[in-house]
Amino acid sequence: MRDGVAHAVMLGSGENYFSVYAIHLQASVLQIGFLSALPPFLSTFFQFGAVALIERLGKRRSLLVTSATAQALLLLPIAVLGSFHLPGQTLVSVLIAIVILYWGASGFIAPLWTSLIGDLVPPEQRGRFFGRRNVYIGIATVSSLALAGLTLELSRVFQMESIGFAIIFGVALLARLYSARCLSQYPDPKMDLSPEHRFSLWDFLRRSHHSNFARFVYFQASMNFAVFLAAPYFAVYMLRDLGFNYFQFTLITLASLLAQFLPMHYWGQISDSFGNKKVLTISGAGVILAPILWLFSSNFYWLIFAQLYGGFVWAGYNLATANFMFDAVSPPKRARCVAYQSLVNAIMLLLGSLLGAWLTGPRFAEPMRDLLPVFLSHGSEFPMLFLISGGLRLFLLIFWVGRFHEVRTVEQIGHRELVFRISHLRPIAGATFGFLMGRQRRR
Repeated sequence: MRDGVAHAVMLGSGENYFSVYAIHLQASVLQIGFLSALPPFLSTFFQFGAVALIERLGKRRSLLVTSATAQALLLLPIAVLGSFHLPGQTLVSVLIAIVILYWGASGFIAPLWTSLIGDLVPPEQRGRFFGRRNVYIGIATVSSLALAGLTLELSRVFQMESIGFAIIFGVALLARLYSARCLSQYPDPKMDLSPEHRFSLWDFLRRSHHSNFARFVYFQASMNFAVFLAAPYFAVYMLRDLGFNYFQFTLITLASLLAQFLPMHYWGQISDSFGNKKVLTISGAGVILAPILWLFSSNFYWLIFAQLYGGFVWAGYNLATANFMFDAVSPPKRARCVAYQSLVNAIMLLLGSLLGAWLTGPRFAEPMRDLLPVFLSHGSEFPMLFLISGGLRLFLLIFWVGRFHEVRTVEQIGHRELVFRISHLRPIAGATFGFLMGRQRRR
């Protein structure tokens, strides 16, 4: 658990503020899109390197520790970047280049950690294990995010923002170093790798129409495309168009994180009992509304509510997508499948982010200003983007949800009964789920 908590501090104090840092450095909308999507896309190629080393060496722990240490050290140049007196566009370009390397280290870690933890945690306990783990991670993320936001707001008041960013990224660096130390204490059971467990990306794609896991990957990737039409630009909308300060931005972000980790253990129990596919269907229906709620008002307190709702449904969705991979893939193939899954997802993230940047440009946004003025409040084009993202999520969920199936043998339960159970945890979310699932059933 300690490595996860330390890693969460790095995310809360560091990675979650990369886009805010770029906005401080005067990044354009297109640069924000590249910062959000290009590093994850390129990091997938590092994953293939990790898979090759796993299969050659049969060891994971030492590679994990080295990669985590390298990732920590890359936070140092990010921390001091704001102290250089260079044009903003140049600084943002350098930031993107460093973040690409940072994400490269993260990409190298992903198949290593997934393969190792999949061997260490019994299948029947994964939902509860990751649910409980994510609660601790959530507490650490929320705490570090809040302190980082407070630090930035104080530095803004005293006109020392570059120092504020240096402090929070320095904390993230130390946290990642401690995480690497914790990873060095993991057991590293020997892997059984046979030639039949090795298959190329072409094999994965060629067999995908027969593969339940591949259809799940395509579902997840297409949903990520729809999500990343809007996801990179919420920070720009809040800080630039709505004029929120760092503390308001942090509180809105915290609302989502709090709503994610508080019910995480409960989502894990549901996942263990009724299967990840059922949780994906229910929470996926809820995810559709998450960006739509931003259309109704730009009031700070309304956006807090929107984030609470979004965090709740994303908690179930993220837990189920992660656990589905563990169930659908045998341990020897897990690292390679994670790499292929990440590549497909990263491509769709990049395409979605770039399309979102284009849709906010003058060629598309200006005509929409006359057709949909209600969605262009505050002179901002981003609410229109949130509407498109929500509509596309609805279409993709309906299209894909029946094309892959649950892997484990689980207790059967109807959607309505499951919605009723969830509504006891959160009545508003349960009512919304009930409305959406009723519409889907009629369709």
